[in-house]
Amino acid sequence: MAHFVGEDLHDSRFERVRLRGARFSRVELDDALFHAVGMIGARSRGVDLTRAVMRGVLLDGVDIDGEIGRLTINGVEVGHLSRARDGPSRGAVPSGTACWSC
Repeated sequence: MAHFVGEDLHDSRFERVRLRGARFSRVELDDALFHAVGMIGARSRGVDLTRAVMRGVLLDGVDIDGEIGRLTINGVEVGHLSRARDGPSRGAVPSGTACWSC
């Protein structure tokens, strides 16, 4: 098992690598590119996906809870549907803010 703590792996490339069960905490993946990546059963908490673009993705049984701004799914703006409920959810992360303690 490899441990990377406090390392600068800027512009690293991982191909055909198994990271099943890996844990990422306080990791910066800004502008990262994921292609043909399996994330079945992945759990995220305190994650900022501002300006994320997902193409050719499969979403089934997905549960999203958090502060949702503009959200377009298959060309249809649906973010307003989540704002219909009262106030932001618990644990919401303001846009553009990494939640290192979440």
